[in-house]
Amino acid sequence: MPSRLPCLPVLLASFALAGAAAAGTVVDYDCGAGLGFTVHLEPEAGKARFAGPYDAVLTADGTGGLMNEEHELQFWPEEMPPALFIGSEQFSCEIMADVPAAAPAEGGAPAGMASLADLAAVDYAGVKGWNVQALGDASGFAGCAASVEQPAGFLILARMPWGWTLRIPGPATEGFEGGVITIDGKAVDAQFGFTAESAAEAGLSDEQVQALRNGSAMTTQIAGGTPVAWSLAGSAAMLGKVEECVQRGGVAP
Repeated sequence: MPSRLPCLPVLLASFALAGAAAAGTVVDYDCGAGLGFTVHLEPEAGKARFAGPYDAVLTADGTGGLMNEEHELQFWPEEMPPALFIGSEQFSCEIMADVPAAAPAEGGAPAGMASLADLAAVDYAGVKGWNVQALGDASGFAGCAASVEQPAGFLILARMPWGWTLRIPGPATEGFEGGVITIDGKAVDAQFGFTAESAAEAGLSDEQVQALRNGSAMTTQIAGGTPVAWSLAGSAAMLGKVEECVQRGGVAP
């Protein structure tokens, strides 16, 4: 029977955007001609998000551009064509959608964004104590996720079109806070977004995913709070099974 994967909404961030698109619209940009880089803008709600190998918050720089210094991202929606810079690399962007923004959902969910918690989840496989599920909606296959219950709560890792997402219990039901993800002693700064279900999510880089694959222990710390310990037992087998799930389009062997 299909079930619902708990609390895996897409990360979002706020910014003040003037003139990038008409008020009351949601605009999605495809950058790099199929490379999987997208920028999602909600001018009226004041929100923007970069999705690619990782998720990143974009903030207005006051000159018409949107920036994320940590990931060396720049997005210029008013260029012709709109332009995305990742480091020194430039990518042209095209509008994918320009539709009326939906009203915010009950509980403060951001307008115009689908929640991964709304995706149907079907069991794909169990591996080393992790439950791997295929995710989908009315349009078809959407990605795969693995979950395991530990003393601190559910640890969830999802592989979606925009990259890998880590989900853990969070201290709030809305907003964003900086934090740290430490894998086998190596700490990396992270941006956590909170959901209405008190979950916290952060995008993961390829380097972090590789560290998870080879790691044995992880701690997460949000907004200077108490570090939370997580076991990575079975993580190599789990990540391999999630990747297999994605490659097979969620169809179990």
